[in-house]
Amino acid sequence: PFSDLRVRQAVAHAINRPLLVEQSLEGQGEPAAQVVLPGLFGSAPELEGLPFDPQRSLDLLAAAGYPEGFRTTLSCTRNRYVNDVQVCNALALMLTGIGIRTTAETWPSGEFFDMAAEGRFSLRLAGWGTGTGEASYTLRGLLATRDVERGTGISNFGGYSNPRLDAMIAEAVTLTDEGAREALLAEASRLAAADLGVVPIHFQY
Repeated sequence: PFSDLRVRQAVAHAINRPLLVEQSLEGQGEPAAQVVLPGLFGSAPELEGLPFDPQRSLDLLAAAGYPEGFRTTLSCTRNRYVNDVQVCNALALMLTGIGIRTTAETWPSGEFFDMAAEGRFSLRLAGWGTGTGEASYTLRGLLATRDVERGTGISNFGGYSNPRLDAMIAEAVTLTDEGAREALLAEASRLAAADLGVVPIHFQY
């Protein structure tokens, strides 16, 4: 189901990010509209993300051919991120509320990342840090089509692929003009947010 953009949009609309941050994170974070922290080189600071709208989620699922929803499992780490078990359980409840009947399961970090790399999860909750301070690091690692020889999509374990996004990332990393590079990466960040190969949830403190 998650290969359909409408299903990914339904997931995004099902998540009440402010409530999640307030209760499950105990205020130790802020809602996210993109995979790169706003303000970093190549982010798109104006992005606001999809609002919490369960009815819109139901409509999108019906349009995608899942009027009765479906079952899935949300796989998460245990004690790797801030209150990750609580966040995992809350997300499972939110998705179940729109008909994606979700079972939450948690794993020690070592097992979780090994299993993720083997492609054994349908839906997973994980974190990412933009170590270089530039969006290309995150976009190339998380959302570029996985190609180990080329070094793209190293942590893209779900099979997501968008040729247009790939082309934008590939061009951006060759640009030496900082203004042009930042502008193209920001455009790539917008495309990534719209296509939801990763559904942004929150930035933890």
